[in-house]
Amino acid sequence: MGSDPFGFCAPAQKPSARIIDGKKIAAGIREEIRQQVLRLQEATRRVPGLAAVLVGDDPASATYVRTKTKACHEVGIASRQLTPPGDITQADLRALIQELNGDPDIHGVLVQLPLPRHLDERAILETVDPQKDVDGFTFANVGRLVENQPQFVPCTPAGILELLDREGVEINGKHAVVVGRSEIVGKPVAFLLLHRHATVTICHSRTADLAAETRRADILVAAVARRGGDRRRHQPGGWEAGGRRGLRFRGPGGLRHHPGPRRRRPHDRRHAASQYPSGFRTVPRPRRGVTASAFAFRPLTSPRRVRPCASTERNNHRRREGI
Repeated sequence: MGSDPFGFCAPAQKPSARIIDGKKIAAGIREEIRQQVLRLQEATRRVPGLAAVLVGDDPASATYVRTKTKACHEVGIASRQLTPPGDITQADLRALIQELNGDPDIHGVLVQLPLPRHLDERAILETVDPQKDVDGFTFANVGRLVENQPQFVPCTPAGILELLDREGVEINGKHAVVVGRSEIVGKPVAFLLLHRHATVTICHSRTADLAAETRRADILVAAVARRGGDRRRHQPGGWEAGGRRGLRFRGPGGLRHHPGPRRRRPHDRRHAASQYPSGFRTVPRPRRGVTASAFAFRPLTSPRRVRPCASTERNNHRRREGI
């Protein structure tokens, strides 16, 4: 018998490398949706329809709407893009949305945010029929999500949970830390994890010791768009699902980022992730496809945030970023 019969002194085994291919997962989701659309057409002789309202000519918003439109075309969902001018009045825009609410060929309506400053975003969002609110932004759908009876869930949180599920990550009983409290990512994903029996901690810009909180996480959701800081301080092990940064596994060696091109658009989702023995690093594969695929399913079941009306510009920025 040796001096170490139980193997206590054996070197720790490093995790084997594995790639989380967001593009492959998105392709699988879209194929599933395409088959569902075909079955729906055979049963009802109807094609699901989505209408996207893009006010003005913001380039980032236009790119985002084109991505959603392309996803719809790939799975056989009819899409309609409406582009009213940036100086449209509140009354005219509400009338346009109400017309879509009553259109029997339209099963989902989204209003691309942000809207021009002269428009009341909350009033516009509440004009959308909750039965067609595929973004899940109306108070009715937010309340249903809180009560664990969701009708429509914001797409990025839905995509995060889909990635976790398809990677076989156990959520039940885990400690999930969500960094960010935004209305379209942080809060919804926190409720989704809570409903899956995770113990959820929400962190934000006022959290006293963010690094200590994230190090205790089994699942870490990075739902903020801020860069910088020493990420190695934050999480020694466990899964990280990022609304703005993809899905990663953080090993003892920390997180290494791929030195790809930096884009300034706040809603850019360009990363899938791959696990390495020293931790996890991002690779330049779009995760936007997963979000768009999660979105494309909405008409079959039938961000972007409201600016505080009485805040300074600095507080508006913090609210929009959920920090």
